[in-house]
This record gives sequence, structure tokens and C-alpha cells, in this order.
Amino acid sequence: MKIPPRTVVVANHDKIHVNGIVTVDMKLDGLPSERTVAYTFPLGNIDLILGLPWLKKHRPRPDWDKDADEFTRDGRRYMLYPQTTDPPEIKIFTDPALNDR
Repeated sequence: MKIPPRTVVVANHDKIHVNGIVTVDMKLDGLPSERTVAYTFPLGNIDLILGLPWLKKHRPRPDWDKDADEFTRDGRRYMLYPQTTDPPEIKIFTDPALNDR
């Protein structure tokens, strides 16, 4: 869908001009799919940038030693690793304390 042009500042502080928005069913490797809204703009060889709304919703915690982000969704704990030349890896942990909530 076309939207009025706007500027988005990305992580490296570059300003990217966008004029489109899309609703997609996103499925990160190994995670349940979820519907999300995203701006459309050229990302080079990057498929997707998880923006502030996604980060606020899932509140990932960085694990600096593993170079990963950990977050909990539907009572399960996930580790999200950055893309490498190998396929992405997601590990699922079960925490019984989360089932008591």
C-alpha cells in the first residue's frame, strides 16, 4: 500500500526514504508465524529489519556471549541468532515456571 513519503532512520543512522507499507505473515526460522506491518524500502542483501514495534512487543534480551537475542513467546524461550552463511538457528527451551503464569 502506498503511504505519504517518510524518512526512516535505520540502525547505522542512515536515512532511508519509504513510501510503502505491507502487512505480512512473518515466520522466523523455527518460530510460530505472526502477522506484522512493515515499511518497504531497499535493504540490499537483508531480508528484514525487526523494528521498534516488534522489539517492544517481544522485548528480546541480548546474550552478548552467544551473540544472540533471547525472548519468550507463548511460554517458550527462544534464541535468535544473526544471519550467517549457514541457515539461521533457533533453539527452544522449556521453562516450567512460565507455565504457571
